[in-house]
Amino acid sequence: MTMTTMRQLETETRSTMTKLEWGVLFSVIASAASIVFSAGVIWTTVKVHDSRIAQLETTANSNNDRLARIETKLDVILADRTEGGRR
Repeated sequence: MTMTTMRQLETETRSTMTKLEWGVLFSVIASAASIVFSAGVIWTTVKVHDSRIAQLETTANSNNDRLARIETKLDVILADRTEGGRR
């Protein structure tokens, strides 16, 4: 092989490698974008669940307060009945 033929072969090989490198670069960028998108979806889901849990805790606390008031009223009613039965 002559020197010119070797340079032509080297140039052809180098352009093929560049195309392959672009493909690899594109696939790495696509994978990174996929990871970022997945992380965003997970982050959003966690935030939505946190807000729903906070709402449920608020509801549970208000229900506990209501139950405490009902128990207090029942205690008063039972105490009144017990005193009425003793008389």
